[in-house]
Amino acid sequence: MALRADFTKTEQNFNGSLVAKNVYWKVDNVAGNKQKCKITVGAYVEPNERMLGSLEFYFVPEMNNSNFIAQAYEHLKTLSEFAGAIDC
Repeated sequence: MALRADFTKTEQNFNGSLVAKNVYWKVDNVAGNKQKCKITVGAYVEPNERMLGSLEFYFVPEMNNSNFIAQAYEHLKTLSEFAGAIDC
């Protein structure tokens, strides 16, 4: 499971931003407890290629569904950063 969406990178002390279109977003890690889980999601040029960057987000897991990785992807799709993302 992964997502396809744009990746925008901004750097302190630089004007503007860099945008990579249609990159491969993969949940690299989910860690936490029943109150809160942290998602680390990586942006890759393509599967098994170099990483462009990563982001971290948090969500409250549903304990009746033990697949926290699937829950992480569902949560990502609710965020503005992944608006319009497609499953791949």
